[in-house]
Amino acid sequence: MGNIMFEKIEEKRGPAILGPSDPNTVRVRQIASGIIRAAHDLFPRGDDDHDDKQETPERHDFKWEVVIVNDGKAKAYSLPNGKIVVYTGLLNCLKTDAEIAALIAHEAGHVVANHDMEFSRILPFFDTLAPQRNEMEADLIGLKLLAAAGFDTHVAHGVYETFGQIGGNWWSRFHPWCKKE
Repeated sequence: MGNIMFEKIEEKRGPAILGPSDPNTVRVRQIASGIIRAAHDLFPRGDDDHDDKQETPERHDFKWEVVIVNDGKAKAYSLPNGKIVVYTGLLNCLKTDAEIAALIAHEAGHVVANHDMEFSRILPFFDTLAPQRNEMEADLIGLKLLAAAGFDTHVAHGVYETFGQIGGNWWSRFHPWCKKE
């Protein structure tokens, strides 16, 4: 499913996808490497039989990849095949490596939790709180990944507040715990 989705992104955004030697790509992939290592360590593949298998997110056998799109939109998302797509417009809002790590960790949290594999696109029609639960779960997994990768987890709240400012109602609706007081 993720490969098909990424093919559509490549068709639409192909010329805007930055190459592996672009400074933005190099920087974000370097930051992401620690988050991805943490995902492998904290959420192993899960091919042995454990009783708690249902309660623990598991990493599927795929190749993680961070893709940078040269576009002024402040946008990022993840795909179920381990691809994380980040737009340069959002990178421009995040100044430090720790802030970028918080973004990557949040998106990796969605992948680790299999949110796209849980029909999260359909589920909201039946359960209006599903997107909010998915975002909260991605935030919590993201914090674990940040800590395991050696980043300061306190930076995440500020990043989420930034997302709230640039994401408007959509972000606030699914992240009410991140509203700036």
